[in-house]
Amino acid sequence: MTDSKTDPAPDTIDDGPRHRRGRKKPAAERDPSARDLRRLAERDRRAKGRRRVAWALVGAVALVSISVVASVWWLERPGPEAAVPDPVPLAGEGESVLVKVVDGSEVVGTALAAAHPNGPDTMILFPGALSAIVPGYGTWDLAFASEVDDPDLLALTLTNLLGARVDGTIEVPAAALAALLDGAELELPSPLLVEEGTDQVVAAAAGIAARPASTLERILTEQGTDDQLSWMVRQGAVWQALRTASESDDSIIFDLVDAATGDVVVGRSVLESLVADEAGTITAAQVESLDTFGTGAERYRLQVDDAATMVDERLSWLDIVVGERIRVEVLNGTGEVGITVPIAAALVKDGYRVVRTDNADTLDFGDTRVVGHTLENQQSALAVQALLGFGEVRIEQRQPSLVVDVTVIVGDDFS
Repeated sequence: MTDSKTDPAPDTIDDGPRHRRGRKKPAAERDPSARDLRRLAERDRRAKGRRRVAWALVGAVALVSISVVASVWWLERPGPEAAVPDPVPLAGEGESVLVKVVDGSEVVGTALAAAHPNGPDTMILFPGALSAIVPGYGTWDLAFASEVDDPDLLALTLTNLLGARVDGTIEVPAAALAALLDGAELELPSPLLVEEGTDQVVAAAAGIAARPASTLERILTEQGTDDQLSWMVRQGAVWQALRTASESDDSIIFDLVDAATGDVVVGRSVLESLVADEAGTITAAQVESLDTFGTGAERYRLQVDDAATMVDERLSWLDIVVGERIRVEVLNGTGEVGITVPIAAALVKDGYRVVRTDNADTLDFGDTRVVGHTLENQQSALAVQALLGFGEVRIEQRQPSLVVDVTVIVGDDFS
């Protein structure tokens, strides 16, 4: 007998109503709850945030692209005619001569003599231990500049230090100068003391006295136990004696220059004017001592402001440019010894102030670079490029130097 309550066949469909626990209406068929609204608001907020980030990234990329294009434009575009320092007219502006007193091949005295066109003449003495930028060599002193096998380097160093032109250089043998003044009265503010063994001997006493040529030569050539500043003062006393002697013998300057070498024509002209000028002055440069950290070595410096003041007050007609000089550093980008020397010399002679010479960070520069520090110095960089006749001009905007206006990195294209 068959049971009437059998399970339906697999292919049959039950169309009767059924109760399904937990079945939800589709979202489109029901009202949104508070929770749904919060979710929708949060989703919209995140979408807006993503859009803002995207637009910010687009803007940043665009800004960088514009900056790069602008930088390249400033670096590569052909600039206007380069502005160069205005030179002071030289015609009728007096003359100057660097006087090097020599003992054999050693320079024992350095002085700049200048004949003013319509004012008092002057002679300024400088110590050999005066620290200075020796163009193309770095920071040394005047004694180093006089030892290098370049007769113009000491004059170039003084021009760079002072911003005043030097029209010529003469070398005066100390023995010749002393011989011309044999027996002359000389006033020494301090004695010349020299060491002999453990003793100090008075080689020339302080005060006014007639000095034989041998003593005068020692005053010129020996520092003694004093510092170089005292030595300069004694040397200045010899030059004062020369002025006095020329009052009774107007041929003494001719005889002195006749024994000298170098630019003797300008040397004679300036020295004759100096000794004939009653208002002329012979003084030592006002320098200050540098700390040498217990080495015992002497080192002095002439502050930039002090140099400018001295030139303005006593050598203004020798200014090589009007106004402040453009500050330049010259770096060796090749490793070739001496490659920066002619470039530094050309810059100084054209009125720039070389404030540093050194090696570049790397020595593989193929092309010379002329870098202006900030756009304010673009014209200066272009002027340097025009002077050199080569080099790629660039502008340093991110980390410009505060003490240099233009940097020249010498590359292989120069060598």
